[in-house]
Formats: sequence, structure tokens, C-alpha cells
Amino acid sequence: MVEGYDALLLQEPWVNPINLQIPGHAAWHAIVPFDYYAQDYASRIKTCIYLRHTIPTALIRQLPSRSPLLTAIELLDSEGGIGSTGFGTISTDAKTLIHLCGSAGFKLVSPKGTATFVSLWGQWTAIDLTWVNYPLTTKVVSCRVLLENFGSDHQALATVINPHLKLPITYHNTASLSSLDHFSYTTNVGQALEEFPTTFKTTAEIDTGVHLLSEAINKAFLSQGKTIRMNPTRHKSWWDKDILDPILKSWNLARK
Repeated sequence: MVEGYDALLLQEPWVNPINLQIPGHAAWHAIVPFDYYAQDYASRIKTCIYLRHTIPTALIRQLPSRSPLLTAIELLDSEGGIGSTGFGTISTDAKTLIHLCGSAGFKLVSPKGTATFVSLWGQWTAIDLTWVNYPLTTKVVSCRVLLENFGSDHQALATVINPHLKLPITYHNTASLSSLDHFSYTTNVGQALEEFPTTFKTTAEIDTGVHLLSEAINKAFLSQGKTIRMNPTRHKSWWDKDILDPILKSWNLARK
């Protein structure tokens, strides 16, 4: 395991049928609601989080604007019956969930197209999802579905977080209009237009169509650009740091 934290989320974990408590694990620290008390099997706990290491207080800080979300991992579960990418049709509820989490500053990090639940009819779905807020996305090393389900009918999702991880800085360089691959461009836009309705009956539908068309054109244009990795330690072969760095520094100060 890499340096950092190893978090494990159990959806509907196995509980002791006598006291309805979750099983203890010597190597893990379980996080459950402090007021958890089940009167019967139907009211048993449905979600349990295990942490191999506790999170230092210094690493938990509040986001701007008094946000209730901390810069720590946030694990959300989808509603029953919601499938994810790679398993048939994505329901309207799933699209709403993705839009809601995305607009709230969360990104899906759980594996796409990997089943986490098998129904009674043998249908494989991925209804357990792991989301993290954007400040943490650069610290997530991996998120995978474990083969061991710890007695649950849902497969466990293990997320490894390394607070010291530094991902390479990249930027997207858009292609020039003169060098566009027109065949690829028109093909991508044409594929997006295949999902358009044949008629628009209301003004709202027209506005939606214009928005989708604009997104398709922009996406087709950006797809021909290149993602470039920045390396601050790399200098041009002709650059003399001792001579040119002081000159550049003075020039930048003069501009200010």
C-alpha cells in the first residue's frame, strides 16, 4: 500500500444477527453514526466506513464560503436501481445524480463499467458509487472494486488516498482552425446530431437544442487539441539561467 490512507466503504455490511452490530476488525477503524441503534433487522445499518488510518486534524479543513464539505473523502451511494456507465441504459435518476454531484464540486472516481452488485436475477449493476470533492481528486491514487465483499451482497469499494501525492501539471492546447481534421470534426458533430429530435415544438426545446448543438461543436473542436504536461524543472537548451533569469525577473517587476 502506498503512503497515505486506505478507505473502505461497505454498502449494507454484514451485521451480527443477535445484536445487529457490525463485525469488528482489528486492523480497521470503523466509522458509524454515534447514535446507531437497531431495534430489528429492517432498521440495521446500511453503510459502514472502515479506515486503516485515522485522518490527521491538520488535513481536514473547511472549504471556502463556510461549506459543510471538508477536504476529506466524501462517499455517497446512489439510489437503488441506478446503473452506471457500462451497464445498459443510464436512468434519468442517474443522470440527475451525476449532474447534482458534478455541480456541487464532486467527481466520480469509482471504476466505470465494473459491477458492484448482482441482483437475484443475476443482473450485474454498478449502483455503489464513490465521489470525491475536487480538491481531493489530485490525492486519489486508486479506487477499485474488491473481490472480498465481507459478507455483503454488495462488493466493497476501496479508495487509496495519498495526501503527499503531486500529479503532473497539464494544460490543453487547442488546435488551430487551419489544421483541423474536417472529416473527424464533421463525424463527431454528426454523431451528436443523431440524438437530436426531428422537431422542436416549444421555445424551451429550441433553446435546449441550441445548447446541445453548441456543446457538440465545442467538444468536437476540443477533441483535436493536445494535452501537454508541464515540467517546471526542464529548461530550453539555449537558456542560461545565471544570465537570463535576473533579466527576466527585473523585466517582470518593471511590468508590475
